[in-house]
Amino acid sequence: MTYTVTHVEQVTGLSDQDLAGMSHGIQGLVGDKLALIRVSLMVSAGSSGSFDPGVLRLRSSATHADTAPVGGSLAPGRLGEGARIEGSVSFVVPRDSAQLTLHAPRVPGQVPLLSVDQAPAGAGTHAHAGPTTTPTTRPTARNN
Repeated sequence: MTYTVTHVEQVTGLSDQDLAGMSHGIQGLVGDKLALIRVSLMVSAGSSGSFDPGVLRLRSSATHADTAPVGGSLAPGRLGEGARIEGSVSFVVPRDSAQLTLHAPRVPGQVPLLSVDQAPAGAGTHAHAGPTTTPTTRPTARNN
């Protein structure tokens, strides 16, 4: 099987500020200290066989750590001779200005992708609104 990268992008989404601080409990939310990287691929078969994009890894130049995909539209499958399929896989990585490369373990070579941006100062923290106070009105006595 041959994997060909057709497109790569750092996906920008909603920030905690966009969500007005209501980011707790949102499943799959990528915080502002992290980036979602979407890699579009074409998988081609010379001869028939199976493929699994889940074996692909992103490697960071900052940490030299490998990151497994967290999802995507390209699921494991089988291709007939000469067939091909397109889809994407997504990875979540720190926003630390690292250069990212794509590789498959035990397969020689790496494909340079992009440099992730740097998280802004204060990323990963959000201000909780302090206690709100409601003006209290007190009844006043009137003398007539």
